[in-house]
Amino acid sequence: MSEEQENAIDLLAPFIRKEVGLLIRQAREEAGLSQTELSERMHRRQAYISELETGKTEPNLTVLYHLAIVLEKPMTYFIPMPYRDPSNQLRSLDELTPEESELINKMRQIEPDYDAGLARFIVNTIIDYHIKVDNEMFGEDSDK
Repeated sequence: MSEEQENAIDLLAPFIRKEVGLLIRQAREEAGLSQTELSERMHRRQAYISELETGKTEPNLTVLYHLAIVLEKPMTYFIPMPYRDPSNQLRSLDELTPEESELINKMRQIEPDYDAGLARFIVNTIIDYHIKVDNEMFGEDSDK
């Protein structure tokens, strides 16, 4: 895997966690379960379910498998559609959209030497802020 692809994965990770969390919440609500009920069936803390649903915690395969069984969904349900084929996401730099190119050029202007760590920090801060705003809009405590 190239450094470009690793950087792309690092930048996508918060988005993917958030989308997976939304799918978990959707499946739980479709099953008519509260976070507490789901946590009891999975032998987990309710706070853990909340962390999964808000994208703060990344589920491993065992957790996804358990969710699939309890919520009666195929495991692939919990993988957001755009990420089911990673070859679509990990394009080379010559395949960037004009908007992506503009964003990268602006990030490079942060410092003359382009500190990729600083750019990643800024993007992650923006993502975290977006998640916080979403949580405030939709309510962090979704134990309904």
